[in-house]
Amino acid sequence: ATTRGSSAVRSFQNTPYLSAMRVAATLACAAAAAFPKMAGLNIPWNQFGNDLGTGNFDADWFDKYFATAASNYQNIARFWVHCDGRALQYGSDGSVTGLPSGFTTDLASLVSIAQKHQVVVQLCLWSFDMCKDDSGVGHTHAAVAASEVASKSYVDNALKPMLEAVKQYPNVIVEAVNEPEWCMKGPGNTQDQVDPAAMQRFVAMISEAAHAEGRKTTVGSASLKWSSHASESESCFWDDAALSKAYPSPSGSLDFYNIHYYDWMYNADWGYDPVRANTSHWQLDKPTVVAELPASSQHYSVDQMLKGATGNGFEGFMFWAYNDQKFPVDSALGPMGSWAQEQKASYESVLTWLRGQDEIVV
Repeated sequence: ATTRGSSAVRSFQNTPYLSAMRVAATLACAAAAAFPKMAGLNIPWNQFGNDLGTGNFDADWFDKYFATAASNYQNIARFWVHCDGRALQYGSDGSVTGLPSGFTTDLASLVSIAQKHQVVVQLCLWSFDMCKDDSGVGHTHAAVAASEVASKSYVDNALKPMLEAVKQYPNVIVEAVNEPEWCMKGPGNTQDQVDPAAMQRFVAMISEAAHAEGRKTTVGSASLKWSSHASESESCFWDDAALSKAYPSPSGSLDFYNIHYYDWMYNADWGYDPVRANTSHWQLDKPTVVAELPASSQHYSVDQMLKGATGNGFEGFMFWAYNDQKFPVDSALGPMGSWAQEQKASYESVLTWLRGQDEIVV
């Protein structure tokens, strides 16, 4: 071994041979950490909002799901954690005081089962359903996003314990909110709605906490209508500039984008459609996955959606949904399996990206 200040070592490190080795090693590491192709389904739950910490966790049900997913060449699955927030514990002011007993154990079991079958789990923490009272309790949980104090209570008393519970598992991505736009003033249509800046802050606070534990993050935007700077889009709520303005944190941004597509977005001239126009047109500055789309469309076959959006630069697909009879996915399984094999959409490729890129110094 030699000291870092050795002139002999410095001289050797400056030789063309070693410089070439350093460049090659760095390039190899960069290639290994390239964004992976993602192929999967939305599970999205067995029992809406009641899978974890309620005594209802069904390990056999999830084992069957993940085994089937792996056999169909799927490397990712999207699971909704809180949904509308019905299983969390709250104070009288709407702040989150904790998780129910058994919640973190159930969550760890879920991720462990997925790991056994070599599937990455995208944990979608919340949905716009947080702004609805579908469970009939007389109020919503919109305050968790609307109030910075309540947001922090969620991060401290629920999210951080959840991240701690799964810290040994590499196969986790954190998604802050599903289709938050429906819960926001402007585009929203829910019972309660929050200011866009408040939802952006909430998303950034979740991303900051997840990044502190080494997790990659995204948000499940309802449409390119609200996730693009293209002229036909209305807003770009989730890029770095927007999130930083709402919550100035060096680690509050997202690692990749999720957008959704359904036929209401279709228009041959201006539709918010990943098959119609490419990621450059949409001015997407991060890798983007179509994280919800139907297996049955009036405008495209499954093959047309897969090949068209891939040709346009989109990086993956999660069809909706395994456990929603209104949107059967059987017709998507074969084409997506073939696509996954052609695109080398492997479990290991996602793990490599999740581990990140470390600079190699020789």
